[in-house]
Amino acid sequence: MNKNLSTPLDDAELSQLDDFLLDRLDDETSDKIAAVGGDEGILDVSELDGFLTAIVSAPNTILPSKWLDAIWGAEAPAWESAEEFQEIFGLIVRHQKSIAAHLLHDPQSFEIWAAQTCPRARSAMARRRSPSRAS
Repeated sequence: MNKNLSTPLDDAELSQLDDFLLDRLDDETSDKIAAVGGDEGILDVSELDGFLTAIVSAPNTILPSKWLDAIWGAEAPAWESAEEFQEIFGLIVRHQKSIAAHLLHDPQSFEIWAAQTCPRARSAMARRRSPSRAS
């Protein structure tokens, strides 16, 4: 399915992306990465939400060439084709743009959504509100 990059992901696409992130590492590869204290990368859409929220919230634009490897961690996917990469990358970019649009157009509801759905965002918001951080 070839959609415009500004089109939010539908439920089937979110599931497709979630399945890809979870299934991209087999157990043997995951065990090898863990044995050396390596990074397995982002393993589901919930974790991706927090990561992309941080990217779009940064004070400066961060290009995908700077953050894409962090999604994969120590083991980049073995792509079956350039089309497979483009499909997954397109889903990630569309999801990023959807998060950015939500943040831009409705920041208050975005903060509530992020606090409920993104563990890393909850932690960051709690630290931001902490009285010990006020100076």
